Amino acid sequence: MTERRLIEIKVETIINNSAATIWDYATVPENWKASMPKDHFTLEYENGRPETGGGFRAKENIGKFPSHIEAHFLYVRRPFILAWTGTASLCLMGGLIKPKFNVSGTIIFDEYEKGIKVRNTFYVDFPKSYLGKIMHWMFLSVIDGKRIFHDHIENETLYFKEKLNVH
Repeated sequence: MTERRLIEIKVETIINNSAATIWDYATVPENWKASMPKDHFTLEYENGRPETGGGFRAKENIGKFPSHIEAHFLYVRRPFILAWTGTASLCLMGGLIKPKFNVSGTIIFDEYEKGIKVRNTFYVDFPKSYLGKIMHWMFLSVIDGKRIFHDHIENETLYFKEKLNVH
């Protein structure tokens, strides 16, 4: 066996608005889809909104790769923190290869001197196995996964900043 391979992808920005306004806007599926209309397809909450113990599903493109996430919320405290975990799959080579891997994330809203600091952290956790080692290598070296996931999360975050920043 080999060691576990965890990748952390972090995006932070400051939005000059209230945490409640940011939260209420960003958690609406239609607003999430509008943040990247060519890449976001569906976001469905099990109970109609993010809540501790509830689930969600999302279909979107990450870079040029179709992906699907099935997850549940570990902890939700509106409007300050949201933590989730689940499984993601990417569709590679026209769907011939569909690796699945564990994913999780946190979105934290912190009071800051000039607004709210939004910290969006995404984790990809590959299994502690030789297959996990190969998937980790493919993610980093073949598809440039860390960059494409970072760019995707950054584009979402900057969209919300553009929409919600009060000057």
